[in-house]
Amino acid sequence: MIRKLARLFLLAGLLLAASQSESRQIDVDFHITIGGGGTAKLAKDLAKEVDQVRRKFDDSRVALPIVKGPGGVPAYPRQALLDLIDSTEKELDQAVLRVDPQKLAGLKDWAEVEIERSRHALEKRAGTVAALSPAGYRTAAVFASVTGGKGRGPRTKPRKAPPKAAPPPAPEPPKPDPLEVTTVGTAQASPILDQVGRVIGRLFFLADKDDLEVDLWVGSTPKQHTKFSFWPQGTGKQSSTAPTIIQTNGSRKHVLRGLYEYRAAASLGSKAVTEILESGPGPAGGVPSERLDLVNGSRFFCCRFEDNYCHHVDDPKECQTERR
Repeated sequence: MIRKLARLFLLAGLLLAASQSESRQIDVDFHITIGGGGTAKLAKDLAKEVDQVRRKFDDSRVALPIVKGPGGVPAYPRQALLDLIDSTEKELDQAVLRVDPQKLAGLKDWAEVEIERSRHALEKRAGTVAALSPAGYRTAAVFASVTGGKGRGPRTKPRKAPPKAAPPPAPEPPKPDPLEVTTVGTAQASPILDQVGRVIGRLFFLADKDDLEVDLWVGSTPKQHTKFSFWPQGTGKQSSTAPTIIQTNGSRKHVLRGLYEYRAAASLGSKAVTEILESGPGPAGGVPSERLDLVNGSRFFCCRFEDNYCHHVDDPKECQTERR
């Protein structure tokens, strides 16, 4: 009887151990499946931080004071708009830095460049108004002179020209309304603020959907097997972080989204000569190379050495065939 009971306890223990082992295996498999490309936690933390920035921006936008602009139209104080854009950019920077400044460097650079467009729009508008100040106008004076004719015959006394009437005074230059410089109409400010909101919304969407990575393909024509190096725009070439390298025409998986600078180097023939294409304006008079934008741009990038520029394409086939 004792032996029988011992066998029963032993069998029960084995069944319990097998059950726990199977449970642990299911749990491990579950976590591996949910993890996706390995950015789940990064995306979750970023979504939480960016959501706070988004909510604060929306509240601050609603709270902007409305004043009378030129002609009595509703307007915002220009400085209040600039302050809101500046503070939002700083808060977005801090949100990214709190999550992972190294992995999200390219995404941070992209956000900074996009928000800068809004600031430049306000500054450009202010500069246009300032150009209309009275200092930009000058009055021209008109002078007249009369000379005698020359010929073989006797010189005749020149006829006295009748007195000319004084030129009419120059029109008074229009005086700019001071409110043009210190305020921005709500209708004109709306698309500028919408642009800031779209930047924040784009970051939140990518983080919320755990869509922080792309599989990047880079091609080159007519030369292939070109060394293509890229790095986050804000870090610069002297960064301690090594650039990522792709041999064209090739690809790299799990590249974090963001804005990147790049350098493509191709050897020319058997000589030790290298032709280089870089992000930026490019050669004088040439087409400027596009930014490597892995947020709004496609995941396919092409460097055309025959045309001296690089750009996004919709399909690798567009890069494999030379342009005519």
